[in-house]
Amino acid sequence: MLTAADPGTRESAIVNTVMVCIKIGVLVLFVAVALTAFDSDRLGDFAPHGVAGVTLAASGVFFSFIGFDAVSTAGEEVRDPRRTVPLAILLTLLAVTVLYGAVALAGVGAQDSARFGEQADAGEAVLAEILRAVTGTGWPALVLSAGAVVSIFSVVLVTLFGQTRILFSMARDGLVPQVFSRVDRKRHTPARNTWIVGAGVGLLATFVPLQQLADLTSLGTLMAFVAVAAAVVVLRRTNPDAPRPFRLPLHPLVPVLAAVSCLYLAWLLPGLTWTLFGAWLLLAAGLYLGFGRRHSRLERDGGEPDDTTVDAATADAATPGTPTPNAAAPVASAATAPSAFTTPEAPEAAAGPTA
Repeated sequence: MLTAADPGTRESAIVNTVMVCIKIGVLVLFVAVALTAFDSDRLGDFAPHGVAGVTLAASGVFFSFIGFDAVSTAGEEVRDPRRTVPLAILLTLLAVTVLYGAVALAGVGAQDSARFGEQADAGEAVLAEILRAVTGTGWPALVLSAGAVVSIFSVVLVTLFGQTRILFSMARDGLVPQVFSRVDRKRHTPARNTWIVGAGVGLLATFVPLQQLADLTSLGTLMAFVAVAAAVVVLRRTNPDAPRPFRLPLHPLVPVLAAVSCLYLAWLLPGLTWTLFGAWLLLAAGLYLGFGRRHSRLERDGGEPDDTTVDAATADAATPGTPTPNAAAPVASAATAPSAFTTPEAPEAAAGPTA
């Protein structure tokens, strides 16, 4: 769906596509096997705790439904983003919803509901146990478990991709140190940014319990969606003449409903998660007040973003060029917007005209 222009981005997209195909195949295998033991009587008490139970569970597993938003962070690295980005997001949402629904339906119909709680308390892989019980053999569960490992790699890759691009954009404005906007000359990607973010994520995964990470991820994502939805409404009033290449139907109903629903799900998360999230917000506010506010080019120069810089580790010392961010990338065509990470020494990836 998204055609990447940079070598590093293309390689990441290819690897991720392969991993996504593997995990989709594994989930389809689960659905096919579990349906052989499907019993509609098990759906009789489908939601024993009512809507409250459904929404509470949704808030806890919301982290598993993210990833499509990372598509929007690749807007400067794909061809024809005005068309491909919205289409990719909508098709991804549709595919994920259908697949998740099929897995849930097949799983609930394949075993008694009481078993789910027992398996979770015992630390067992629920879907793998269902396959083992249905088939009486271990190889389907082994295949599913291997697919789950691949799925984790895929999710981490997409999440790291999105986070590095967000930091890249923030660094161009000066809100975070410029090391996050340094671009590798060969790959045209923020290599040092990726290493730093990867190391930070690795430390969190090592020392923070998985459930707390999942809840924090859900809360952080929900609040980010709230901020985006609110910004859409506010900017329509404060900056009505700004270029808007992407159309939003039913404004302001859509952003208001999005913000309210995300706030409701966030409110259902545990108090400890909110406490940790508050500490994280204080840290972020300290970074902004201590560094970002004083270095922001948008604040100082009235809206001109900072230029990106080439990674010195891979730059040619005789020709130390400075890459030019493609300001027109979000609205340009494939002919004029091949990359957000471009350098004067790479004419094939030259930036498009100023938007």
